[in-house]
Amino acid sequence: MTKTIRTVKASIVMGILLFSLFAVFMPSSSAGLLKSTASLKAELVNPDQTFIPPLSGSMPVQIKVGYLINGLWSMATINRFASVNMQAQISLSVEETPSFCTASIQPSIVSPKLQAGWCYDYTYLYVSFQENAPAVGPVNIKIKMQSIDLNAVMFEVKPATAYSTVQFTPNYRPIIDATPRVTYADTNPGKSIEIPIDLTNLGNADTEFVIKMNNVPNGWIASITPNKIVQSAANGGNPKATVILSVTPPYGFGYHDDTVKIELSIYGQYYAGAGSTNATILKTGVYTPSVTIKSRGFSTPGFEAVFVIFALVGVAFFVKKRQKTKKN
Repeated sequence: MTKTIRTVKASIVMGILLFSLFAVFMPSSSAGLLKSTASLKAELVNPDQTFIPPLSGSMPVQIKVGYLINGLWSMATINRFASVNMQAQISLSVEETPSFCTASIQPSIVSPKLQAGWCYDYTYLYVSFQENAPAVGPVNIKIKMQSIDLNAVMFEVKPATAYSTVQFTPNYRPIIDATPRVTYADTNPGKSIEIPIDLTNLGNADTEFVIKMNNVPNGWIASITPNKIVQSAANGGNPKATVILSVTPPYGFGYHDDTVKIELSIYGQYYAGAGSTNATILKTGVYTPSVTIKSRGFSTPGFEAVFVIFALVGVAFFVKKRQKTKKN
């Protein structure tokens, strides 16, 4: 009887020890019996916030990072993790950007609270464009996401790695220059003069120059190309072009000593989002170069033919008179 009691006591003690050992090691040894997988994604909170001006510094753009538990045991896993307030943990980094773009993520770790379906946490993507960023898009920025392994008694969600691409377009940088090669020129009545106007597109997209003339007096004739598209160096094009201002002074009878100042109104425009429902025309500031032209000289409009006739008559008369003189 005594031996039996001792055996029972020893069995109880051994059972307690084994149970304690099982309780201690159970979370690590039994975790993962019910396995699930995770899906990750990142997207812009405001899809309209995609145009960023070059040289404007780092612009913060909010993104939301999603975490989804998949698998047969997903709901049981979510309930288990939620009971202990466990959260996902996702590390973020910028994997790829164009050479003219810089991007970083702060904070670089997010922790969505686990729930059924997609669960989200928020962070900021800081984006900046350099001067040579072309105003054509979209520009892709690739984001890398890595989640950690999640463990609880009997349940496990494996770590996951995924990539998402968000898109931005550098804003149009409206910088142009328009300079006449000369600002003063002399000519004669009725004689045309041509003055080159050098156009330079310092913006980051091909730009249409719109050119108008002001202060052209009555009787003067002036013309210039009204529209000229100048390429952008940011797109690999030639950012310089030339248009010709042609001016003809009046050709009235008499002596002329006229001076006029012809002012030009020049601005650039860019068709942003051409072909889309959000297309708009972006414009530069207005340049107002001017050219002073002086017309000086004597003109006899319409009398040249008369003078020629009189000259011919005079010559004929002189020749005839000389012939008579020789005969006498």
